[in-house]
Amino acid sequence: MLFPSSTSLQTNSIIAYNLTKGPALGVLCEMQKKGVRVYIKNRKEFAIKANTVFFQGKSLGSTDKEVWQNALEDLELQVSECNESFELELLHELILSEESSTGFEFEELLDLYFDQKTLVEVMTLARALDADKCYFKRKKDHYIANSQEDISNYFEQLEILEKKKKEAEKIAEILSCKEPFNTDEQDEFSEFFSHLKDLAYFFDQSDFYSKYRSALVDAGLCTASTLRASLVSRGLFEEGFPFEVHEGRYPLNFSDDFVSYIDSIQSSEIEEKDLKSLPTITVDGVSTLDRDDAISYDRDTEHFFIHIANVAHFVDGDERIEKELRRRMTSLYLTDMYLSMFPEEVAHTKLSLTENQEHSVMTVEFWKEGNDFKSTVYPSKILVDKNLTYTEFEEDKQSKYIKYFDMHHQLYQWRLSNGAVNLVRDDVDIVLGEDELELKKRGMQESNDVIAEFSIFANFSFANFCNKNEIPIVYRTQKGDRDAVEQNPLYEQEIHDFFQYYKLKRAWGKVRSDIVCDKHFSLGVPCYAQMTSPIRRYGDYLNQKQMLNFFRKKDFLSSDDLEAEWMKLQLLQYEKSGIQNKRNQYYFVKYLKQEMDKDKDFKTAGTVLDAFDDGVIFRFDDFSQITKWSIPKDDFKSGQKVHVKIRGVDLYERTSFGDLELVTE
Repeated sequence: MLFPSSTSLQTNSIIAYNLTKGPALGVLCEMQKKGVRVYIKNRKEFAIKANTVFFQGKSLGSTDKEVWQNALEDLELQVSECNESFELELLHELILSEESSTGFEFEELLDLYFDQKTLVEVMTLARALDADKCYFKRKKDHYIANSQEDISNYFEQLEILEKKKKEAEKIAEILSCKEPFNTDEQDEFSEFFSHLKDLAYFFDQSDFYSKYRSALVDAGLCTASTLRASLVSRGLFEEGFPFEVHEGRYPLNFSDDFVSYIDSIQSSEIEEKDLKSLPTITVDGVSTLDRDDAISYDRDTEHFFIHIANVAHFVDGDERIEKELRRRMTSLYLTDMYLSMFPEEVAHTKLSLTENQEHSVMTVEFWKEGNDFKSTVYPSKILVDKNLTYTEFEEDKQSKYIKYFDMHHQLYQWRLSNGAVNLVRDDVDIVLGEDELELKKRGMQESNDVIAEFSIFANFSFANFCNKNEIPIVYRTQKGDRDAVEQNPLYEQEIHDFFQYYKLKRAWGKVRSDIVCDKHFSLGVPCYAQMTSPIRRYGDYLNQKQMLNFFRKKDFLSSDDLEAEWMKLQLLQYEKSGIQNKRNQYYFVKYLKQEMDKDKDFKTAGTVLDAFDDGVIFRFDDFSQITKWSIPKDDFKSGQKVHVKIRGVDLYERTSFGDLELVTE
């Protein structure tokens, strides 16, 4: 009986229920107030609503559950056999030929396809319609045939899904394999390999992470470092590939169109003081090509001059150029590459203070007056006489440049008298040798100190000038508590021990960017701003632009607008600067691995800086690198000298691990 009423239902009869929510067979074993209790093939019983029964078959005439079980199993087999020969497509064609706009009820479909309405035929149709995703759509109690176009679209989508499923299985197989990638795979799945590279750069920040997350986890590639290591070992990337540069979204190239555009820029005329007759030199490292500062001395007035390339004059507020500069924020000097904030041709020719050429600069002119220094700032035009290296500058110290060296000492003493604290140390670089990485210590010559001291004074003078003339700029401030610092038993103005400096610097805190002028404690100056490297740092350029617009009597950003602008740029600045730190750390760890591979007992000197419950912070003394290892703190105290024994490294996490051994006297 099809669609029986609740009053006609009989116990011990086979029923079909849940027409539209998973049609099923059972034996009605008990009538209840709010429904019926049904026995099913897996030997379970439960209650259902009486109105969910859509067919009642013959009574089994027995309460024996084994009889019920056999009857249900037999019926399921018959329904399964009938389903195999059932053609839903044929039923769909029959319905289309009837041309009904309202659709057909279930019983009408039975009449169209089957000659009789036994339980087997009813269940066959019910299950076919329930499983159907293509030929019919249900509207209340009616079934409406889909159009041929809808059906074609369905099969097209089904084909696409099947293709995606096979592709996903293949991708999972590719990721799980340890063998090198082959060319055929990369050609066949070119889109996937493009996405895979993006995942190697950005991992969970990639637009494709959610798409491949499960496959990555199943393959054990749960972190950026494990993925990168796998892709390098399998040949998709070469060893040493600069993942950090891509991760930091630093553009590797400028477009040809932009290079042509910036190369064609002609600077407008501005009022500049003519200083071309002053003997002017630059002093830089041997490999430096973007020279952005020069110095002069006037014997007649005994005035000194510090000149900074007037990059703001060259750019002249061009929005297209500034957009490209903001994408980079800083030039990067990495172990294996140099990436310039400007196109190299522009940075090294048009902006760099090259000898025997005239240049527009922003000049600090200063002189000593009693125990203090006076200075003034203005745009000028200079002619650079000579580009010197630090060594050349030092070699001609006595014969040509003694005045600069003498002034350096006076400037340094002036800062010390104002409370400066200075760490004296050599710089350490890891460089690419012919066959391996090499450790290169750069001993600081006095000539380096001269240029560093002049740069500090220039930055102070620019900041002081802007503050007095109410030109909003981004200052670098460090407040510090002088009484607390000077009362610290570790306090000295010149510090040669890094541990001493590390502990003492907590008393004066971090350097911060601020729109409000304030002192820079450890430099010993009442105000300070970075403005001496506008070819290499966007923040320096932005400050210089503010100052230039003041001289040109043009509008410059208000304090509020500058603060809002810098807040947006600071994250970019941090991200781009972080690239250099991460890349340097990569080569440091790679150097440790190199030395460990050569000598399994490789040790190096270290100093314990702090010991905490979760590990020990120490310094690799030969490398000027600070590291934290998760080792017990109990045996270590701050300031202890240790031997650092490397047991292993993770190149792509940029970490090392090992043991610390106390140095015994």
